[in-house]
Amino acid sequence: MEELISISLGEKAPEIVIKNGTVFNVFTKKLEKVDVGIHKGYITSYGDSIKVNQNTRIIDANGLILVPGFIDGHIHYEVTKLSITMFAKLVLKYGTTAIISGLDETYSVLGKRGIEETINEVNSIPFTLFWGVPSKLPYTIPSSTLAYELGYDQASELLNKNYSWGIWETVAEFITNKDTDVMRSIILANNLHKPIFGCLPLANNSKINAACLAGVRLDHESYSPEEMYEKARRGMYVMIRESSVTHFLKKNIAIIKEFGIPTDRVGFCTDDVYAKDVIVHGHIDKVVRMAIEEGIAPEDAYRMASYNVSNMYMIDSIVGSISPGKLANIIFLEDFTKVKIKGVMSKGILVSWNGNYIYKFNPPTRPEFMLTTFKNARKISENDITVKAKGEKAKVLAIEVNDENPFRRKGKIFEVKTVSGEVLADPEKDLLYAVVVERHKGTGKVGTAFVTGFGLKEGAMASSSAPDDNNIVSVGTNKADIVKAVNYIIENNGGMSLVKNGEIILSLPLPIGGIISDQEPEKMAEIENKFDKITKEMGSKLSSAISTMTFLPITAIPDYALTDKGLVDCIKLKIISPVLA
Repeated sequence: MEELISISLGEKAPEIVIKNGTVFNVFTKKLEKVDVGIHKGYITSYGDSIKVNQNTRIIDANGLILVPGFIDGHIHYEVTKLSITMFAKLVLKYGTTAIISGLDETYSVLGKRGIEETINEVNSIPFTLFWGVPSKLPYTIPSSTLAYELGYDQASELLNKNYSWGIWETVAEFITNKDTDVMRSIILANNLHKPIFGCLPLANNSKINAACLAGVRLDHESYSPEEMYEKARRGMYVMIRESSVTHFLKKNIAIIKEFGIPTDRVGFCTDDVYAKDVIVHGHIDKVVRMAIEEGIAPEDAYRMASYNVSNMYMIDSIVGSISPGKLANIIFLEDFTKVKIKGVMSKGILVSWNGNYIYKFNPPTRPEFMLTTFKNARKISENDITVKAKGEKAKVLAIEVNDENPFRRKGKIFEVKTVSGEVLADPEKDLLYAVVVERHKGTGKVGTAFVTGFGLKEGAMASSSAPDDNNIVSVGTNKADIVKAVNYIIENNGGMSLVKNGEIILSLPLPIGGIISDQEPEKMAEIENKFDKITKEMGSKLSSAISTMTFLPITAIPDYALTDKGLVDCIKLKIISPVLA
């Protein structure tokens, strides 16, 4: 601290001075011609005549505009299937220098040790992660099976850690049901002056009132501008989400353009992204570009991608602006309106220039516990996928999926003939099997149901990356291929698989916790595209059938989901039979 103050006073020279650039000041919303001094990763000086010496590195930013590094306001980074080091490599050159994440997928399979390993890893690279303690795990109601659960006893310890910044994903039902663990965690977080991050999809006004009363400071999960407006007018900060899966910006930007909510109450997030999309379209830079195209002033769009997010999460003393005392997270722009990035600096390290990385990303050696998470997994047989019914005919409820909103799953009723008292999949009617196989505690539980909308005419697919419980989820046209796909994942300690006629035709290893890998982002994107291409050849009309499948266990969003416990009615919050009559 003393050294940094000496530099800011001009008594000593900083390691780096950025000269001749134009800085976007998020406080004045003006472009200012100033120099920036940087030392040991922090901005020390802002203005003219910054002291230099023979060791000072000068970066000439003539003709460039400097804006604060982008912050993704809510992301499950594990959905990329990349380790945090390789995720940073995916997004840094697009200007994202910090993220807010709950690491809930990591905790569900690796527990507290997995969180600490991830935080130590991210602290060793030029990237910043602000971790929120999950409100409770599992999120699923009724509870699914995880390797590690999180209640108040665990949350109270973690909230007191200096590496936690609040409570993540405070699901509306935990508040309205007055869940004891969550209530106690909220009280503790309030006492520690750490914010509550909400998860309030499709919430009515009563639920929003209750969440505000519980202290929820912000929310990222709005499905319409009207819903978002009701949250904002009750005092919540809100985030516009634009992900690989759900595309809400063009619709929800109306909260500013039509409903008149001030831009400083709004931030940006992605929630879930895939390497294949980031490499083509960008990350938060894409969201800023879209907002500007929708008529938001560039000055406001850049604030929504940086300062606004830092303010709502109460981390604005660390990130969100180019000002003394903040991390030197800086984007060098060639074009302010088109968001054309020349280079990126993170934690005072120039990581990329002209779209190429200068910094070398080297993932750490992984401890054994992170690579052996299938010790309790039990292989399945075709008998585990049996759905019995009485009579010659049956009415079956299938979970219906679509590309428009993969999270919002309705139900569709099929009338089918039974075979020897069993309901079988019928690919011609787009009625497929779906299973979730418990792999954490050796319970042997297999949740079985039916799905429609996938369109597969043959084969099966499976994945152990499957938020939020990360058991093995599989969808297929026949039992034999599902068994092959699931058991292959168990045999290989995690991953994704695609099966046709009893043969593995494509696979993706996910050795770290069964959910992520140290794969290069470009290679990950290549494999993701192969899965999409082949599943379309197998009949699917979805843009990404395997990605849609991985979200089947999420119960926080109506109407139906599937966990290892069975088919879940997400409105009544109970397990139901897929056979109605």
